[in-house]
Amino acid sequence: MAAGCRPRDTPPILSVPPIALDRVTAMTAFGDDILVGKNPSLDYFVDADDVAVHAVMSGVVTGAGPVESGSGHYIVVQKFRGSSWSVWQAPVMYPTVAEGDRVVAGQVLGTVGVSMADDLVTTLTVLGSGDDGAEAYCPLSFGTESFASEHTAVTATLCLAEKVSSD
Repeated sequence: MAAGCRPRDTPPILSVPPIALDRVTAMTAFGDDILVGKNPSLDYFVDADDVAVHAVMSGVVTGAGPVESGSGHYIVVQKFRGSSWSVWQAPVMYPTVAEGDRVVAGQVLGTVGVSMADDLVTTLTVLGSGDDGAEAYCPLSFGTESFASEHTAVTATLCLAEKVSSD
């Protein structure tokens, strides 16, 4: 680790897609224009409610609970508790983990949830916090080579921005 770099500042490394990408019927790109601004996540749409949602990285669940809109739960994973980086996955139905649990990349977290528009979906958001507050970053920037190539095989345009404000 570089001198002066604390473990809490170590960015996440995403190694497993959140769902089997052959089940994806559509995606919304990170940074795409949506009703409330720029999309702060990668959105994965599917056509069946039995599609498993997997942890994209190993770490500790530092947050979990019901989403405010749509149906399902959110799950927040950090490499280290107190990290300045967090990975959010939501909505997730029938969660198999709770706050405080350790997860390994690829572990089933539950199944896809339902959006406000009644779509079967799950989203992947990478948040980094610093002196300027929290910002969302394109998840592909944190993926292993395999993670990135699996995604670009689905669609080449997944990141329309490097980061967006989460305000």
